[in-house]
Amino acid sequence: MTISDPRGFLKSTPSLPGVYRMEDQEGLVLYVGKARNLHQRLSSYFREQGMSPKTRALMAETAQIHFTLTHTEKEALILEHNLIKKYRPRFNVIFRDDKSYPYLYVSTRHPSPGFSLYRGSKKNDGRYLGPYPGAGGIRNLLNQIQKIFRVRTCEDSFFRNRSRPCLQYQIRRCSAPCVGAITESEYRKSVENALDFLEGRRQELLDALISQMERYSHHLEFEKAAQYRDQIRSLQRVRETQVAETGTGDLDVIVCDQARGEEWVVELLTIRQGMVLGSRTFYPRNSALAEQNEVVESFIFHHYAHHPVPREIILQKSLQELVTTWPQLQSDERQKKTPKISCPRSGIRKQWLLLAERNLQHAVNVADDMTQKFQHRWKALTELLGMPEPLNRVECYDVSHISGTETIGAGVVFDADGAQKSMYRRYHIRDVTPGDDYAAMEQMLHRRFTGSHAELIPDVILVDGGKGQLARAEKTLSSLSISTLLVGVAKGPERIAGNEMLYFVGEKEPLRLDSGSSAFLLIQQIRDEAHRFAVTGHRQGRRKKRRRSLLEDIPGIGAKRRRDLLNYFGGLREVAAATETELMKVNGINRHMANRIYQYLHEDSARP
Repeated sequence: MTISDPRGFLKSTPSLPGVYRMEDQEGLVLYVGKARNLHQRLSSYFREQGMSPKTRALMAETAQIHFTLTHTEKEALILEHNLIKKYRPRFNVIFRDDKSYPYLYVSTRHPSPGFSLYRGSKKNDGRYLGPYPGAGGIRNLLNQIQKIFRVRTCEDSFFRNRSRPCLQYQIRRCSAPCVGAITESEYRKSVENALDFLEGRRQELLDALISQMERYSHHLEFEKAAQYRDQIRSLQRVRETQVAETGTGDLDVIVCDQARGEEWVVELLTIRQGMVLGSRTFYPRNSALAEQNEVVESFIFHHYAHHPVPREIILQKSLQELVTTWPQLQSDERQKKTPKISCPRSGIRKQWLLLAERNLQHAVNVADDMTQKFQHRWKALTELLGMPEPLNRVECYDVSHISGTETIGAGVVFDADGAQKSMYRRYHIRDVTPGDDYAAMEQMLHRRFTGSHAELIPDVILVDGGKGQLARAEKTLSSLSISTLLVGVAKGPERIAGNEMLYFVGEKEPLRLDSGSSAFLLIQQIRDEAHRFAVTGHRQGRRKKRRRSLLEDIPGIGAKRRRDLLNYFGGLREVAAATETELMKVNGINRHMANRIYQYLHEDSARP
């Protein structure tokens, strides 16, 4: 609906809850908002005075406004969140869609439950403890519970195929339930104790362990009593070293401040069972013109739409008015609880708030420093390349392989705000001669500029390589009628970082830069990021292969038969070397199944 006639537009706007979209002349969504009363909310955009700079800038570009009615404000809030994710309007505060918070996963449905770090959707049965601010905290906890309770942290596939205890058993980090070194009931009790420890019931756990130790000592079972004594000592040492464990409760502390670059920074401090688990910093985009309340409200809804709600949320005093908004922010009907939202003035909660603010101030200082450095380097690169206008977009491409095999191409994107990781792409190179980096570069660039984002042409393309890679890249882009500045970044004959040379199309001699110059440091940063992204892809692929067994791909071979085969022959290599007659000696493997296994393994070994 056009807004050329504001009075007529507002007259047709109902006083009901809903969501509105503000669009420019081309129909591009500029902003998505929600309102309890659409008429009142939209009227505020047409005032002559009292509008914020953000609102004035928004209205200067808005040509039409569309709205959708909802039954309740809560429905409007959820619809607003989904539309922001869909359109990513540049006037909305946008948080990265981060669902990768790590959890500590306990496979409680398994006869011998294991503990592991887990990311992703909660599709597996079991217990998920967390989320934690970072993986480091979970690894420390796993290390502690291995030492104290000797529970397993291996993967189920590794557990299934053990015929003798692993090294963790030898160094007293696991009780080896895989080979029956501990009874199932005893191991289950260790798992329950570990869960009590992780969930904060540590005093009750200590009391129970002391009682068990005394009972075994009374019955003259001193070896058992000594095991409990060691666990008690370990738990007491952990409590003594956990200096942050000075309060109680499950809560999050959210604080927010504005950096010198005018973008807002949000800090989340996570506390569970009175223990500070760590903090995490968020840098929302498009937040420079937003108000503090809007930023934090967007963060609260975005974050708790994907993560469990704590019993309490602590906010700064300047955010006190958000205390009344939480009932509207419950996006998940399963979350029956409504957390207490407070702005403490004293006590341990005030200390936690001060701790979060101290972390926030450090993050703001780091953000200011990084922004200043990057902007200086970006300007220096623009000047070095002789660009008539400031650079908008730079892309860099690298080819990586392992001895000529498993070739991967990687492309990274930078703009004036830094790395744009959502635009990164990996390309699995196919049908080229192993080790032919030129052909790999050609295929990668052809796929990039004929794919879904072909219309996004960067100002500069950096190619990791010298004259050869640059020439092939120039030929590829010319065939696609794409005109942009191409630069080859080569390390030189000695392949030493810091001695890079820049090759330009049509120039015979390379350009050598001072290794300390701002433009050089930015080029090196972008090139190294492309290399890191490519190498990370290789590692992920290798890790995925290591976690799978060829036997898992054979129809009719379930977990029990895989385990029987591996236990009988001692490993996959021995299974592959066995004849059909030898395979039939394994319990449950008939002639038909033995033939299927043999044919599959030998066909797979012949594949390139």
